Amino acid sequence: EFDLVDAATDQVLQTVKNTTDGQVKFAALEYDKVGTYTYKIREHNAGQTLNGIIYDNLEVTATVTVTDDGQGNLHASVTYS
Repeated sequence: EFDLVDAATDQVLQTVKNTTDGQVKFAALEYDKVGTYTYKIREHNAGQTLNGIIYDNLEVTATVTVTDDGQGNLHASVTYS
């Protein structure tokens, strides 16, 4: 399982399982204002060993930039680091 965490509050927003081909897909987030939003993606049990399974402590940062196109429409783009 993987967590999507709000980087500003450290609140877990979503927890999902990876697909059979290893992809992690979170539900879409909705935005109602322009801004930059930062999230952390990490394994649910990051850095722990449970029942003989070692969970990776890798953390990926997702930065979402929400802009207004000048006509009142918001557009989001995401970068990962």
